[in-house]
Amino acid sequence: MKHITDLYPKADSLTALEQVMLDELKQSNISPSDCIWGTSVCSDEINNTFLELGKHFKASGPFFFGGISGIPFTGKTGFGAFSSHIPDDGAAVILYGPHIGITKDGTPGKVLREGQSNPSSSCGSLIAGLESVKKGNVLNISHNDYQQGQVNKVLIENYEQIKEADNDVIATTEIGYNQ
Repeated sequence: MKHITDLYPKADSLTALEQVMLDELKQSNISPSDCIWGTSVCSDEINNTFLELGKHFKASGPFFFGGISGIPFTGKTGFGAFSSHIPDDGAAVILYGPHIGITKDGTPGKVLREGQSNPSSSCGSLIAGLESVKKGNVLNISHNDYQQGQVNKVLIENYEQIKEADNDVIATTEIGYNQ
């Protein structure tokens, strides 16, 4: 966890996040069993550890807002549908954001996945978008790769900020977070 907290001093474990969430609900006099939950995190399989949080909520599975990179692609329609599922006199919890892999040696944007001998990109969508934008590729949003096209659009719009950053991968992840 040291390399993670070196880059993200406020980072916490999933167990700590779970406790913060439960404490916040308790302070608000809200029972988790009266809540539904939603997520807008990247669809990467390494993010599935958070699914264990479902044991606390009315419905075990989250409402999925996001796709690749964690951007909430369901939009207003998705948020409207989600809000219509909140239990009477209940509440909702939303977990959102992109993800970033950090290798054991502290390299951001890479992770060693189970069954692989070499690290691969994480978040693959954000890294692919960053590489595409760095090469000067023109925005191409097609129906068969719509989500990546939208990711690239966001990165193109924020490329000056990315270029000025000390670490373009971390800057790209922060831009994804602020979407």
